[in-house]
Amino acid sequence: MVPVTHPSGSSSEPPAEHMTRSELADLPPTITVMQLGKLLSLSRSAAYRLVEAGHVEAFKLGYRWFVPTAPLKRRFGL
Repeated sequence: MVPVTHPSGSSSEPPAEHMTRSELADLPPTITVMQLGKLLSLSRSAAYRLVEAGHVEAFKLGYRWFVPTAPLKRRFGL
């Protein structure tokens, strides 16, 4: 299993969920920012802050942000 931890390392955050390597590998080509938040155990607003600050590669179509999963998979070593 690959642990997914909160980037701040804060101990006040809920425990990180774990996804298997196959679950991470099976992610679709893009996910929403809300899905990114769930993946990283972040709140919706924290996930949007990461995207808007450029810490996570993303693109906007209309009013919605999308996150390509290929860079995330590389970050997790897949």
